[in-house]
Amino acid sequence: MEARRINSYLFVHQKPHFEAGKDWDYSDTNYIVLGMIIEKVTGKKYYDLAKKRILKPLKFKRTFPQDRRILKGLIQGYAGEGNEFTGQRQGFGKR
Repeated sequence: MEARRINSYLFVHQKPHFEAGKDWDYSDTNYIVLGMIIEKVTGKKYYDLAKKRILKPLKFKRTFPQDRRILKGLIQGYAGEGNEFTGQRQGFGKR
């Protein structure tokens, strides 16, 4: 799902879980917005720039964009009934 559609859904359909300044919660939304800004300013895809400027110089060989809904070998999460976004993307990190 493209970043613009995700962000528009979040800002229109999701209500805050608490008042500003009262609590905190982790969110990837700012990273999505940053990626959109980078793409707008440069005219290039975010991952292409990250690969050229960060991943290749650091010799990262197993890092790639999660641009498909289901990735082979990864657990796929799901949201509750009635949620427009049924598949939930899972990260690659281990704890």
